[in-house]
Amino acid sequence: SAIYPHRRRSIPTVALNPRRPPPSRARPIPARLRLAREKTMQHPRGVAGLTPGGVSVWTRDAIVRLPPDEYRAISALIDEAGARSARAQGLPAPITSTVRPSALPKKTGTRRQSDDEHLRSPTPPLIHPHAPQDRLLEDQRLYLACSDATRPRGGPSVLVGILKVGPKRLFVAKPSGGMEEMEPCCVLDFYVHESSQRGGWGSLLFDTFLRREDRHPARLAYDRPSPKLVAFMAKHHNLRAFVKQNNNFVVFDEYWSEEVRNFGVARARNG
Repeated sequence: SAIYPHRRRSIPTVALNPRRPPPSRARPIPARLRLAREKTMQHPRGVAGLTPGGVSVWTRDAIVRLPPDEYRAISALIDEAGARSARAQGLPAPITSTVRPSALPKKTGTRRQSDDEHLRSPTPPLIHPHAPQDRLLEDQRLYLACSDATRPRGGPSVLVGILKVGPKRLFVAKPSGGMEEMEPCCVLDFYVHESSQRGGWGSLLFDTFLRREDRHPARLAYDRPSPKLVAFMAKHHNLRAFVKQNNNFVVFDEYWSEEVRNFGVARARNG
């Protein structure tokens, strides 16, 4: 101090607990593996057809053909993802699910822990049973992104995100005025788990869909897109302008441009 310059301020020391191990210096868990540690959107059973660290596409028929145990596992995962997506968007009910609980195949023999019990979270579930419009219809496709921790044969199955697409007949207001009846391919539900956002999973899901179905992002309709999805489209695909619709769908102004309209024709011509 200024009064007693010869005195030095003592630095307090903290006694180490000999029983407590030293802090770990391990490298941080990669984003794609972090979800497995957090036990979210995870099922102990494996499902043949899921892609570890990638995206697989499913239809209602493909899900129904699965063996009973795998059928229950993927149904529980999809229903959980649909409920989480609805909570994230502030919706009163899920917009994605597979089957009604009463339609699941029955097990015989002694009772085991139900598949739904593996997915229970502190957040209470939404309205069940789901409304009829949230079913996976015959003409819809469901893209599932799974983390590297997924093991299709022996389990577990760790779901990271979902993307549901399919056609829908709409009446849309055009930028130039007037209404147009159309039946475009629609993005009906798009969700990536909060712990895996900003890790490239959304782009992987969406780009896989565009490439597999040869789609242009401007030639799609988006059902009630969240602010995050609107920002995603502006950042990655430079789509910003749209006319507000009464049906809550978003159709970007580029939908009617000649370049976008001839996208599929040009791709077919160029091979």
